[in-house]
Amino acid sequence: MRSRRLGAALVLATALAARGELVERVLAVVDERPLCLSDVHAIERLDGVDGNVALARLVDDTLLYHEAFRMPQAALTAAEEEDAGTRAGTDAAMRRALRRRAVIRKYVAFRFRPQIRVDDDKVRRRYQETYGGKPDAPPLEGVAAELREALAAEELSTRVADWTRELREAAAVRYNPPE
Repeated sequence: MRSRRLGAALVLATALAARGELVERVLAVVDERPLCLSDVHAIERLDGVDGNVALARLVDDTLLYHEAFRMPQAALTAAEEEDAGTRAGTDAAMRRALRRRAVIRKYVAFRFRPQIRVDDDKVRRRYQETYGGKPDAPPLEGVAAELREALAAEELSTRVADWTRELREAAAVRYNPPE
């Protein structure tokens, strides 16, 4: 089965190359790791963004992944690997993208999530910002867990953005000019 898919891919690549269509190329190199056009296309499809945004996200994903990959706790289980493969179908670039993101999510949950504490004052302030003065506002006790989780998610996003910025500043990123 695998050899049939490989054969079909080679036939398709040969046909596209014969017509003069670009099949693959290296768009950027991040710390000596090439980022290919097919991987950018996978991010475009996953996130619904254009090529430039997808390339920037792929650079970030690559930096985060290679940092996370070193931590044994971020290793995917067989079920998590299978889930990424199932969601991607037969597209190898999509499978790589989903696997990369699953490892990153697992690493972030292990490294950052335990450090985040949302105190009751922040929850009360968010409640006031969201529901303050509304006659149909739910009681604080009824939405406190939801507000706490939203605040924790915001803090987690901030920490990941800071981490990504640090990795980008330390990385060697080279973009190849378009052909």
